[in-house]
Amino acid sequence: MEDYIKVNIQDYVNKGIENGYLAPFWATKYGRIRARRGIPGEIVKTYTDGGLLEKENIVTLDKATGNPGWILTKCDSEGNIIIDEYGNKNEWIMDDSDFTEEYIQDPNIESVYMSVDGPQLFVQVLTDMIMLQGDKEMCVECGGFINITEFSNCYAISERDFNDTYKILDTENPEHTLN
Repeated sequence: MEDYIKVNIQDYVNKGIENGYLAPFWATKYGRIRARRGIPGEIVKTYTDGGLLEKENIVTLDKATGNPGWILTKCDSEGNIIIDEYGNKNEWIMDDSDFTEEYIQDPNIESVYMSVDGPQLFVQVLTDMIMLQGDKEMCVECGGFINITEFSNCYAISERDFNDTYKILDTENPEHTLN
């Protein structure tokens, strides 16, 4: 991780688009997740493709609903949890209010959910970096993607996870105003 550069995520994306080395594109999520309510204080670790710790988060109560956040785990289309070559599950935390807006129960598999989001806007990362957003840091390996749909709440997805769960749409690079 000594070769990783620290960047402010919004600055990196703005400069990259302005200078033409990052090209926004649209993709849609088709992957499934398993989900369960977390326990306040529970720690969830997320790992990169190379087995490095990407980020560590703690389940908290959602300020909007007062309910604990959800722990999401990437799974295949049959609902089986995917384990990487290092023995890690891909897990992350989502606030209760975001989860209930963004996911619905898969009618065919208990505890498995699918996204209700429409197309989302991304850029692909061109270097290994540590993204700074507020007081949180997240390691992103070269080839990963940054979701810039909601620019004030950008987040990264590893190349492997993006390829496992998203489909790039056949559209020209969109005009997109970042604010």
